Amino acid sequence: KAILIEACFGLGEALVSGQVNPDQYRYHWFDDCETERHIAEKTCACIPIAQAPYTQMQTLDPAKAKAEVLSTDEVAQLAKIALELQCRSGFPVDIEWGMYQGQIYILQNRPITELGFAGIEGEWTTADFRDGGVSSSVCTPYMASLYQYVMQSSMTKYLKDLGLNGGNKQDTWLQSFYSRPYWNLSAAKSYLSQIIDYNERAFDEGLGIPPQYEGQGVVSKLTPKSLFLGLRALWVIKRNCKQKLRDCPQFAAQQKQNLNALAAMNFDTMPAETLYAFCTQFLNEDYYRSESTYFDFIYDNSNLNSLFKDSVSKLDFDDSSFAGLLTGLSGVSHLAQIEGLWQIRDQIDAAPELRDYWTQNSPAQICQHYTQGQRDKALDAFENYLQLYGHHARKELDLSVPRYREEPDYVIGQLQEVLTQPKGHDPRLRSTDQGKQAEQARAQLLACVPKWRRKGLAAKLKQVREFLWWREELRDLSTQYYYYVRKISLAVAKRLHDEGRLQAQEDVFFLQKNQLLDLINDRLNPPSAQALIDKNRDYYNSFRHYTIPDEVGYRHSGNTAENSASGDQVGVSGSPGIATGIARVIADINDADRLQPGDILVTRCTDPGWTPKFAMLAGVVTETGGMLSHAAVICREYGIPAVLAVKGATRDIPDGASITIDGSQGRFSLNTDN
Repeated sequence: KAILIEACFGLGEALVSGQVNPDQYRYHWFDDCETERHIAEKTCACIPIAQAPYTQMQTLDPAKAKAEVLSTDEVAQLAKIALELQCRSGFPVDIEWGMYQGQIYILQNRPITELGFAGIEGEWTTADFRDGGVSSSVCTPYMASLYQYVMQSSMTKYLKDLGLNGGNKQDTWLQSFYSRPYWNLSAAKSYLSQIIDYNERAFDEGLGIPPQYEGQGVVSKLTPKSLFLGLRALWVIKRNCKQKLRDCPQFAAQQKQNLNALAAMNFDTMPAETLYAFCTQFLNEDYYRSESTYFDFIYDNSNLNSLFKDSVSKLDFDDSSFAGLLTGLSGVSHLAQIEGLWQIRDQIDAAPELRDYWTQNSPAQICQHYTQGQRDKALDAFENYLQLYGHHARKELDLSVPRYREEPDYVIGQLQEVLTQPKGHDPRLRSTDQGKQAEQARAQLLACVPKWRRKGLAAKLKQVREFLWWREELRDLSTQYYYYVRKISLAVAKRLHDEGRLQAQEDVFFLQKNQLLDLINDRLNPPSAQALIDKNRDYYNSFRHYTIPDEVGYRHSGNTAENSASGDQVGVSGSPGIATGIARVIADINDADRLQPGDILVTRCTDPGWTPKFAMLAGVVTETGGMLSHAAVICREYGIPAVLAVKGATRDIPDGASITIDGSQGRFSLNTDN
């Protein structure tokens, strides 16, 4: 949120060539104030002349050499122009400018491709926030503040329950950089390094974070204290996991009751005071209870999977088969929506006139019939589908994006896409195959231990699989709650707009949670709220096209792809299998219509909104993610290979190139016929 301005007298050639030391001015645009002013001694200036070489250096008199180039007002004026250019570009910019007779001229505007992190204390990462997560794209202040609200208390409580002590410090667990949430990696490491067997390199690699140090990094020492803390944390994790599996059915049932109660409420007809009170209570209590339970489950799921993977690594078990142990999760919630589309296809395929209707009319035409109340021609089945799965969206953790119930034409387009696919792409046909693959992997695992150990190992595997299944179930319940976060927030925004306290309804997403609650509870006046909205929107727009670094902080300066000795590019195994196909490099879901059956999707990260596209793919390559990420889970259930955490994949793989991916080994290669 700071702008650095360099200025000298005369032409800019003297500054660019290093012949003069420029003045430096720092302006914090978010706070509208100049924060630093360094006036250099400028001994000379480059001036224009009429003859070749058309410029010459001129010595400045001592008084002018020490004079400021820009006044306070001129710095503020330049900063305003620079911010407008950055908002328009959507990424950090390097601007060449000039001033003549008080008029500012913009000469050139180009992207800053790499930023330093010297001013960011500690290490911060978007790991586990990228693939299908809140940092997969630019994030509104409202959504980021909701995540911060939940993570700040849930992570603190979780570590305290494990018996890990942070001393008197109050760690901040989530901050936004470049308009994306990052979580506090260095703080997490400081807690975990207290226990036995902590290895920094193993921890980083498990999250898909490239180590920025030599060797193993920080490794905990065996002491009576570290042994005690490690055994205690292990006992707590095992206790928690057993308890969570017992509690999940009851919690899910209660959540569904709560969701049914929300569905019966009409927020548009509530009196304003009632609506504002309900919104406050819902965000502070109901939403928090739902999302913090999900977050707590994720923390244990990550630890449980790591413990299981560590135990498996000590056996004579093929690492490339590990992903097979986690496939075949029958009834995974995020597959239900695509299976629901295939169920509607079954009905349409049974009657030629229905297929003609759905294939010969555009999504807009069919949507018009649906919104006008028509329910024949399988539109009744479509209505039921929206009731079941309409809480999903193209970008589910972007609350500014409409849900499927709000844009049925988009879902109609998905259904029409399903109608064009071969019957062999039906995901329901693959579930049996994936179940068999999981059984084969299980048998291979159990064969690695003596018979007397097999029952215990089988129980551990069963627990890991159940935990992963429930994680996806809780994710779907979380998504349903976010449907109502959006719905309630927009209802509040409409009232505020009608009352003249909000200029536009979508402005609600550019306030933080507490700022919105302050506004509706008369603790924040409308002009101050609008000033925050304008600045938050500028910050959002400044980075909407910027490819963020996955990690920031004093250790990190950019990531590069890792190559194997064979020349293959190496990532993380997400889903087993080998596939060859055409690489389709997709920037985001809005570009996904370019995907063709048999393509290999290459993208930075996926979102649950991509799920219906997976049925047609031969494989997936992403720049982010890990064994437990959304892309990995879905690819395993579809039975298609996936290679994840390949740094620079969207840059290094040409769109349209033929590639071969090996999901078991976590690598891919460009084919020679390119």
